[in-house]
Amino acid sequence: MIDKMDMEMFLREMLMDIENEQSQIIKRLEENHREVESLQREKKIIQERLKDNISFFSPSSAKGRDRLEDIQQKILAGHTKTETIKGNLDDINKKILTMGSIIRFIQESSYTCQSKAEAINGISILETQELERKRIARDLQDSTVQNLTNMIHKTEFCSKMIDRDTTQVKLELVTMIENIRHTIDDMRKVIYDLCPMSIDDLGLIPTVQKLIEDNKKIYPDVNVKINMKSEVDEMDLSSVVSLTIFRIIQEACNNMYKYANASEVSIDFQFQEDSINVIVKDNGIGFMREDFEKPNKEKYGFGLSIMQERAELLGGNLEIKSVPNEGTIIHLDVPLEI
Repeated sequence: MIDKMDMEMFLREMLMDIENEQSQIIKRLEENHREVESLQREKKIIQERLKDNISFFSPSSAKGRDRLEDIQQKILAGHTKTETIKGNLDDINKKILTMGSIIRFIQESSYTCQSKAEAINGISILETQELERKRIARDLQDSTVQNLTNMIHKTEFCSKMIDRDTTQVKLELVTMIENIRHTIDDMRKVIYDLCPMSIDDLGLIPTVQKLIEDNKKIYPDVNVKINMKSEVDEMDLSSVVSLTIFRIIQEACNNMYKYANASEVSIDFQFQEDSINVIVKDNGIGFMREDFEKPNKEKYGFGLSIMQERAELLGGNLEIKSVPNEGTIIHLDVPLEI
């Protein structure tokens, strides 16, 4: 008989493989967006050349029109490919939800009453991940897919009007270029939210610094300072530890920006030989502890609970201290040996 823990570990490994496949699909989607953008730029250049060419029947004009037609077909093919990739992404999301449900079923059916209580945090994390994946899929559907569909209509309009009203076509293309840029920015944000690549390339501190710099554009009135103290010469963190700590800091900053009404924030890193300490402190309005412990958590959502659960999964501890009108302090302590 297969041991429950072995089965759960096997399913989790399968889930990781599916998530890796999900990341690859998202990368393919971004690459396809870049190809379409490149074709749009080439199309604009050719149209400008045709506009300046006096002879409509010259060989160069005919060649340019043929190339335009070819580009148009490739753009349409690119949009079709986008829809196909999006369908694959939806399938992957469904697989992830199914795997999460299976893992949860195994936990609920095998644990005793005591072990069920111990598994609540893990199940909550799975449910949170599933909700986040649903949100990402919904965002892609509401923004990216709709933008691409709109651009298909505009492209078809331009192909019909190109020989009749080049000025109008040029204005439409300028609008399309801006829409494509916004779509690419949206996709990059989705990809970064899924997995900040700078974590592996640069490390934890530079990734947190990038998070702060990005938020400065949205919240210019909030001054955030990052301080680091290290008792060791070199700190080599595993990817999962770095990413989990980053997610906790990210959630703490999100709550601070949205709810705290703070003007000063400090993020202190203390690297020790056997642990990592992170302290996030703000001078905002704070909150009552019972607000955090309310079952519905209307104001703060599930962010604070998720932060604590992430810390516990690393074998660490997270303390939240807050006093109304005196700010909030979040203290994270994570051991290096997990």
